[in-house]
Amino acid sequence: LIGWRFISHLYGRTRLAIPSAAIILLYGAWVTYLSGLYPILFIYLERLPLPQFYIPIMFISGYLLLNALANFTSYVAYRTKEGAKHLLLGSAVSILPSVILPTAYFVAKALQSPLTSLQAQVLMLIGIGYSLCLLTSSISLSKGLAAEKAALSALVTLYASLGLAFILTTL
Repeated sequence: LIGWRFISHLYGRTRLAIPSAAIILLYGAWVTYLSGLYPILFIYLERLPLPQFYIPIMFISGYLLLNALANFTSYVAYRTKEGAKHLLLGSAVSILPSVILPTAYFVAKALQSPLTSLQAQVLMLIGIGYSLCLLTSSISLSKGLAAEKAALSALVTLYASLGLAFILTTL
């Protein structure tokens, strides 16, 4: 799995993992705010009927929802209770690749060379794919599940973000 060694190394060094997770979350909240893109778990929307100051709050709450969904799905499907603290760290790391789009969007906007819709979609798909791989590794290592079983929990978070994005764009 992608990121397996990195995640297991991170879980073994909690003193390093906690500041790393905090930096990832702060960077994600900051860059999404600067880009003006609204985060919904792994998906980013350009316009929502919300003020822009909600963007960092949406990023952090998306991280918490991602973690809650992963823990809930693992418990319901496989009755695993342990590993919640490790999953807090692993889910923060798994969000990092999805921040590729807001970073590129902000840089392109600062250089006055905006991204095309196709470029934004490709970057978002790459970020989502890599984030799901890291989330699967995080769930597998923290909950002690096989990768196939952990992938179910990761996919539930993807479907939740797609559903939330659909609901929020139809408002």
